[in-house]
Amino acid sequence: MNPAPYYLGVRLRRPADRKNGRRRPSGTAIWAPNCDAHLCAVHASQGYEIEIKLIPAAGRQIKTETSAGGTIKTKTTQIKHLP
Repeated sequence: MNPAPYYLGVRLRRPADRKNGRRRPSGTAIWAPNCDAHLCAVHASQGYEIEIKLIPAAGRQIKTETSAGGTIKTKTTQIKHLP
């Protein structure tokens, strides 16, 4: 069993739909890569400061970099859906 079963992901959601005057989430994402960041229950509940830096890129890919003060883990995910 993985001692760190909780993982961090990033999701770009579509705008909410309007039905009967109420906002409803669409439930779909344009992209939603999982990062190479895994946490155990203790660390998942302690709280974190998360920095997000958005840099435009070409190539229809999302690159995520994660680090907890050590080695930087990089993951690249292809964008499969259009806005």
